[in-house]
Amino acid sequence: MVLTDDRALQPAENITPVVSREAVARFGTRLLTVLDAVSARLTTDSLRALDAQVELAGHEPRPVAGDWLRAQGLMPGGGAVR
Repeated sequence: MVLTDDRALQPAENITPVVSREAVARFGTRLLTVLDAVSARLTTDSLRALDAQVELAGHEPRPVAGDWLRAQGLMPGGGAVR
């Protein structure tokens, strides 16, 4: 059963990437471009579905993430998540 927030008590669940300045300095705009692309596609519902695959179904996080990235067109078909 899914509960509804009929009183609007639950704050927004915005997904926000957090990255260190060192990572940005090391990887530059390429990293920021990838983060922006993931952020544009990753919704709360898709994150819940990914989490369910890992936590409830017992799948390993890396393959789950890789499958999602490929499905979103963010990683080539044979690419591996490192």
